[in-house]
Amino acid sequence: MGVGQIPVDLLTHLNIAFGYISPDYRVTSMDDLSPDVYKVVGNLKARNLALKIMIAIGGWTFSDPGQYQSVFPTIVSNKCNRATFIQNFLGFLAEYGYDGVDFDWEYPGADDRGGSESDGVNYTTFLKELRAAVNASGKQYLVTFTAPTSYWYLRHFDIKAMTEYVDWINLMAYDLHGVWDSENPIGSQVLAHTNLTEIDLALDLFWRVDVDPSAIVLGLGFYGRSFQLSDTSCWKPGCEFSGPGAKGKCTDAAGILSYREIQSIISDAGGTAYLDKEAAVRYMVYNGNNWISFDDEGTFKQKIDYANKMGLSGLMVWAIDLDDNYLGALRSISDAQYLNSTSNTFDPVDLKYVFPEDMLLAGTVPTYSLTTFGSAADAGDMSPGAGFGFLLFAGDSHVVSQLRKREGQPDPFVFLSCPANMNVKDTDTTFTARVICLSNDIEGCFRVAERGVEGTIVEMPDNVSPRTRFKIAFYTGIPDLLDS
Repeated sequence: MGVGQIPVDLLTHLNIAFGYISPDYRVTSMDDLSPDVYKVVGNLKARNLALKIMIAIGGWTFSDPGQYQSVFPTIVSNKCNRATFIQNFLGFLAEYGYDGVDFDWEYPGADDRGGSESDGVNYTTFLKELRAAVNASGKQYLVTFTAPTSYWYLRHFDIKAMTEYVDWINLMAYDLHGVWDSENPIGSQVLAHTNLTEIDLALDLFWRVDVDPSAIVLGLGFYGRSFQLSDTSCWKPGCEFSGPGAKGKCTDAAGILSYREIQSIISDAGGTAYLDKEAAVRYMVYNGNNWISFDDEGTFKQKIDYANKMGLSGLMVWAIDLDDNYLGALRSISDAQYLNSTSNTFDPVDLKYVFPEDMLLAGTVPTYSLTTFGSAADAGDMSPGAGFGFLLFAGDSHVVSQLRKREGQPDPFVFLSCPANMNVKDTDTTFTARVICLSNDIEGCFRVAERGVEGTIVEMPDNVSPRTRFKIAFYTGIPDLLDS
C-alpha cells in the first residue's frame, strides 16, 4: 500500500510502523526503507485535517538478536541516555510534523528478548521524563505504548504507573497463539490467534492493578494465523499441528495469511468458515490440511460490542495494508460519518510536475484537472468509497497524444452518457460523465475503480470541449454483462 492509498477518511490516528533508533539515539528508518516515507506521509493531512499521525518505534524484529536488541534497554537505563533520546525525538516530531509516538518495545524485562530486570522501572521513568519534556515544549504530542496480553511478558511492565504518563495503551489482542506454542507449555495444538474469552482474561490483569478501562485501546488483527494439521480428521481447537500453514501468494510467509488472502480462499472454495460464537472468531480448514483462525465483519462486531460494554477507548488495527481491495475489514469497523475527517478535492497539479518538459508543447497545453471522488458525501452513489484521483485531459488530439502514458485509446475505459455538443458557454458548468471499465481481468478492473492506479490517465472523448469541467463516476464490468 503506497502512502497515497492510505484510507485516511476511515482513520482518526495513523501509526507509521516502524521507526528504528540509531546508535546515537535518533529516530531512523527500518533497514532497506527510505527515510523519505516519513516525510511524504505528512501530506496525508491534506485529505483528513483531523488525522493524527504518529511514529511507532520498535516492533518485534527490533528486539530480535542483533544490532538493535540492546537499544531500548540502554536508552532507558540512565538519565543521560534518556535525555539525549528525548531531545532528539522531540526534534524529529517537529521536523516531520507528527502528532506523537507509540512505543512498541517487545518486551522489557524479558530475558528471551534481550531484556533485564531493571527495564520495567526504567521504562516508567523514561515515560515520566518524556511527558515532562512534552509539557515543557508547549506541544500537545500524544504518547502511547503497546502492551501484550500474555502475563509472561506483561509482568515486567509497571502498567499502573505507566498510565499516568501516556494517553492510552494499545492492547495487542492478537497473536495469542501461533506455531511458537510448540515451544512452550501449551504445546502443538491449533488455537485461534484472537479469542474474546482469552482477551477478557487478559484484561483482568489490568483490572487487578486498577487500570481504568478508558486507558485501553483494543487491538484487532486484519490477518489470521495458520497451521498444518497433523491429522485432517481432527480439525477443532486443541487438535495437533505439525507446523505452520502454507505461504500466501502476497504475504509469502508460512503461518500467516492477510484478510485479503483469507477472503480469496473463501470465495474460491464457496464455503463458510466455522463460527465460534463464544470466542468471537472464525476458523476453517483449507487446501487439504491447512487450518486458520481469523476475524470477519461479524466477529469484529462482537469484539466492538465487548469493548463498548467494558468502556474501552477505541480500536486499533494491525494493519490496514493487509485488507482486501475494497477495504472490507476496515469498513466493517469504521463509519466515516462519525469521524472528524474532510474530503477536500485536490487542487489541479501543474503539468510540469507530471510530465517532462519536452512533452509539453508551448502554447497548446490542454485543460486538465485532478479530480477526487468517493467521499462520505457520495455514499449514496456508485462511486468508490475511498477518495482517489485520476488526471483528466481534454483538448486538441495532437496535444493530448503528446501527454499520453499509453499508446492508442484509453482501454479498458469506455465513457457512457458523456454530454455531447458542448461549447464555450459551458465553461463554468460541471458535468458528470460515467466511465465503465471493460476488461476480462475483473480483479484488476475493480482495483482501478476502487483505489486508482498510479500514473493512470483518462482521456476525455473528442466531443468534449477543451474548457469544460468534469466529475466522473466509475463502474466496472465485462462486455457480456453490459446489458444487465
